[in-house]
Amino acid sequence: MLLQVADSFGSSPGRQGFKMALAIDGEMQGSIGGGIMEQKLISLALDLLKKGHEDVLCKQQVHNKINKQNQSGLICSGEQTIILLPLSKKHIPTIDAISSSMTEINENYFELSAKGIELRNKPMESPPFMSNNLHKQNWTYAEKIHRKKVVHIIGAGHVGSAFSKQMSLLGFHICIYDNRPELNTLIKNVSVDEKHIIDYAKIGDYIPEGDQQFVVIMSFGYRDDKSVLKALYKKQFGYIGMMGSKAKVKQLFKELEVEGISKKQIAHVRTPIGVKIGSKTPAEIAVSIAAEIIELVNG
Repeated sequence: MLLQVADSFGSSPGRQGFKMALAIDGEMQGSIGGGIMEQKLISLALDLLKKGHEDVLCKQQVHNKINKQNQSGLICSGEQTIILLPLSKKHIPTIDAISSSMTEINENYFELSAKGIELRNKPMESPPFMSNNLHKQNWTYAEKIHRKKVVHIIGAGHVGSAFSKQMSLLGFHICIYDNRPELNTLIKNVSVDEKHIIDYAKIGDYIPEGDQQFVVIMSFGYRDDKSVLKALYKKQFGYIGMMGSKAKVKQLFKELEVEGISKKQIAHVRTPIGVKIGSKTPAEIAVSIAAEIIELVNG
């Protein structure tokens, strides 16, 4: 069952676009807002799945004790509308097409209605969410399919390992690079989607440009960082940053300037990276870098 927040306003815990996938054995991914409201809808969805229910439902949830109908059990005020869409093997081609479209440049949409789920092409100027007549019979809901964000981590040491875990929680596709095939933290890293053992001088051949590409440089040594930065600074990314102390950064930039790369040419490189939270451990540093990227992504 797909549980999709199609509409929300006020102090609703589940915002428009939130979604959950629920299997008949109770396994789930995602959230539609949590609390008793979510638990009640999970119970309803499981009951419908076990009964073989195939109809698509559109349920309004009101978060107060005043309304007589559609009370969610919450008292935070606000409302949200949830779509419950049963999925079966017949939906696999559509789900595969939606998944594949996440890697395309063109902006596509998936559309939910009483008929089910479909992949749609919409004009580029269309908003992220489009809904129509949600509380009536002929309702539709459409959502823009965002291209998956990719984080490229150059350096697979302790911070790279911790940062991989953090970005995995945030739903990024994770590529990690190192020039040490025997590195223990690289071998044991299970949070990444891709592992690459490379010559850092050739890093530019591996990382494509684009606003959905995020680059974090945290290699083992100063010289490697410099080599990577020289290979990548001309490319256009959604984010590029380098870990290091102020003293290290100052010396590295000074050397680059002697080699003909001005401070203006590398002014877009964020360094030292991370939100200033007094981070010391690899896990804390990972949180600070992730926070900086989240802040950038969310404007």
